[in-house]
This record gives sequence, structure tokens and C-alpha cells, in this order.
Amino acid sequence: MLPHPARRKIQIGLIGASGRLGSAIALLAKQAVITEAHIEIVRSFDKNSPPSSDAPVDLFLDVSLASALPFNLKVALEAKKPLVIGTTGHTTLESLEAACSIIPIFYSPNFSRGMAWLHH
Repeated sequence: MLPHPARRKIQIGLIGASGRLGSAIALLAKQAVITEAHIEIVRSFDKNSPPSSDAPVDLFLDVSLASALPFNLKVALEAKKPLVIGTTGHTTLESLEAACSIIPIFYSPNFSRGMAWLHH
């Protein structure tokens, strides 16, 4: 069997890094749990350090607050980078629908296992 070719890790900008879910994701990254999945958190953002469109990332992972989504979406659109959204409380999704024609967007209103089981 041939060895697996080296793959470049996907560079992630974690938005909401100081929150509960963001902290858990960052901890898993430090424990090398998600490094096996060929992803790497290269930038962390929070309310004191908001994301910027010049961040050297492949995609943004937003686990911040619903109220921050308009700004975070604007940054992702300016950067032309995919956006993964895992926050709850969004009242309108029209801006996401419009943005989908410009950048890839994955929206899951809740990343918790309990919610996944509930939906199932």
C-alpha cells in the first residue's frame, strides 16, 4: 500500500473563540483531537479582536452571537472565504441566502450533540 500523500491542513479562523463552544473547539484543537482531521485553527477572534477580511485563513467558523453575524458575514464576503455558522437565534436568513451566491455557507443553528439527537 502506498503512503498517504501529505495534505495541507485547512486553516480556520475561529470567530467566538472566548465563548463556551469556541473555547471547547480551541481546547480540542490544542489536544490534537481535530488535527487528525487535517484542520488547524490559525486565528481566534472574539468581541475584543473581531475578524478581518485580510486574515490568512481558508474559512471562517462562526460560533459567536447571532447579533455578530451581519459583521462576520460582511468580513467573509470581503475576504471571499467560506463561512460555517453554528450559532442560534437568527431571526432572518435572507442575508445568508443572498451571500450563498458569492461564497459557500454552511449553516447549522446548533452544533451540540443533544440538539442533533433531538432533531433526529
